[in-house]
Amino acid sequence: MSIIDYYQVDGLGINNNNEKDLIMLINDNLSWDEESEKDHLEHLQNKINAYVNYVKTQQYKNAYPDLELDEFTIDIHMNSHPSDLGVKFLDMVNRDLIKYNIKVIVAIEDHSNSGG
Repeated sequence: MSIIDYYQVDGLGINNNNEKDLIMLINDNLSWDEESEKDHLEHLQNKINAYVNYVKTQQYKNAYPDLELDEFTIDIHMNSHPSDLGVKFLDMVNRDLIKYNIKVIVAIEDHSNSGG
């Protein structure tokens, strides 16, 4: 799965430290180069919007019917650091999604040091 598969949740899990927090994974395999930045932001926005809809329509209850979930984390794993515009976008998204108890976190997967 990837960021361009808008209507597919890349991964789900419950936060080990907070059983009321659903973690939803996004695998962002796109680069942040200047030529593709606009498309990247559009794909990311579409994927995040799909996850927000997933929360708002409580589709997560299919996977976790017996849990009372009231916090939601979108955990985005990126292959490279976001551009300045990407960082601004993610900050804006976080501010906007507070009203739904959704937060966005980002992990950068550094593949430059992998052996070979």
